[in-house]
Amino acid sequence: MSDGKQTVGRDVFEVAAEAKQAGVPITTTSFGTETGTVEIEGRSQRVPVDNEAVEQVAELSGGDFYQAESAEEIRSVYDTLGEQIGYEIVPGDASKPWFALATLLTATAGATGLVFTRRLL
Repeated sequence: MSDGKQTVGRDVFEVAAEAKQAGVPITTTSFGTETGTVEIEGRSQRVPVDNEAVEQVAELSGGDFYQAESAEEIRSVYDTLGEQIGYEIVPGDASKPWFALATLLTATAGATGLVFTRRLL
């Protein structure tokens, strides 16, 4: 989510192109209005939204673009995204690292016993 004005960091268009090459689409949401303002040290500063820049990031990466001008529109966008984004639980075997650790500890204990007692039993 952005107003489209980049102030720090890497060039967003380069990053979007890299994301597309990696197969990672970026879904963007522009938030703001053409007449947006903020108060900075008591002075009103214009902060118009740059929908074109935010949309271009989505297009370059192969993602989707949404536009919102109010908190209600943002909620609507996130409701839409919530229906599209999910997760998958994949069962797997987690015993291998524990078995390796137990084997290592047993070997270390045996070696320590040999060093201190100079016998196996």
